[in-house]
Parts: sequence; structure tokens; C-alpha cells
Amino acid sequence: MRTRTMGLFLLALFVMALPACNSSTDDTDSSATAPPTYKPPAKAPEPKPAPKPVPAATAPASQPANTQVVIETSLGTMVVQLDDKRTPITVTNFLQYVDDKFYDNTIIHRVEKGFVIQGGGFDTSLREKETRAPIINEGKKGRQNTRGSIAMARTPDPNSATCQFYINLKHNAMLDGGYCAFGEVIEGMDVVEKIGAVPTENRGGAFTSIPADQVVIRSIRRK
Repeated sequence: MRTRTMGLFLLALFVMALPACNSSTDDTDSSATAPPTYKPPAKAPEPKPAPKPVPAATAPASQPANTQVVIETSLGTMVVQLDDKRTPITVTNFLQYVDDKFYDNTIIHRVEKGFVIQGGGFDTSLREKETRAPIINEGKKGRQNTRGSIAMARTPDPNSATCQFYINLKHNAMLDGGYCAFGEVIEGMDVVEKIGAVPTENRGGAFTSIPADQVVIRSIRRK
């Protein structure tokens, strides 16, 4: 009997310790409207610093403009633009002669009316100038031998060009591919035509159509 009374006493204490059950619905309970699985953060995250702007990739350096040279003659001046990228070997060779002032006081020693004017190899005393070694023929990579184009003169050996050049007075299609055209006259084509119309005479050898009155290349310089 004493044991039973003690058990009832402990049961009463246990029941009194339980929290009261609230059966009413609290409309302000956010858990009732929170999306399933949503757990609000305990602390608002700190804003991340804005990423540093990534510098744009450096644009490749633009290709240099094609080199231009000024040819000053006793009958006027012309400007020639060279095909640096298309015929680099030929242009490099020509510019080395230019920079060495090789062409100063050389002559136009050949004028073929309606065909070409040619020079750069003989001085005013008609002496042939000493040259460097010949270069590889880039004729198949070069432009066509159109009117106003400048090209390398050579012997029957395709790879024999050194210093002499010619300027076409018309489109000489039969020379395309075999004779390397490496630039064009962009100013002073009237001077080319004037030279192409001068009277000529035959003195034999390399001078079968040399101007009767000497046409001198006073200088060729980079523009």
C-alpha cells in the first residue's frame, strides 16, 4: 500500500512538469508560411567585394604599313609603295640598296616605249655598279606586272636579280610569275610616263634603248 501511494505521487509530479499544449493556431508563426526546406540564415552574409575588372587582352600590334620610297629623278619625283609582306625577300634586298644609297646618281638606262623603263645598275658614266649576291625569285608570290608596278630585272636565270629594277608602262601579263613585281607607283605616274616617252638611241650592249638625254636617278629614300 505504501509503495502504491509513492508511485501515484511520482506520476503526479511528472504530469505537472509537462508544458501546456496550445491547441490554437498562431497566425504570426512564420513556420506556417515558410517554404518547405527553407532555413533562414542565422546571419546575413556580408557583401562580397566587387571583382576587380579584368583588363582586356592586349590587341596584337597592327602590322606596319607597307614601306614607301621616294624616287627622285632628273625628270621628276615618284612615290612607290612596296609589298613588304607579300615579297619580303625582294623588298628587304631593295631596301638594303636604298639604305646604302646605292641608287644615288644611277641612270635609267633602258626605255622601251609602251613596255618598261629600267634602271638602278649603271652610274652616270655608264659603269655597271658592283652588287651583292642575287636573291631568290618571289615572282609567283608577287603582284602582277600591271601598269605602274615595280619589279626586279634579271637574266634568263630566274634567281639572278640583284639591284636593277623596272617599272611597267602597261600590264605586261607575259612577265607575271616569272618576274617579281614587289610594289607600285602611288604618286608620280606622270613622271614614269614622261620618262617612258623620251627619245632613245642604240649604243649597243646593255644600252640598245638608252635615253638620248640622260635620265638620272638622283636618289631613292624611304618616305
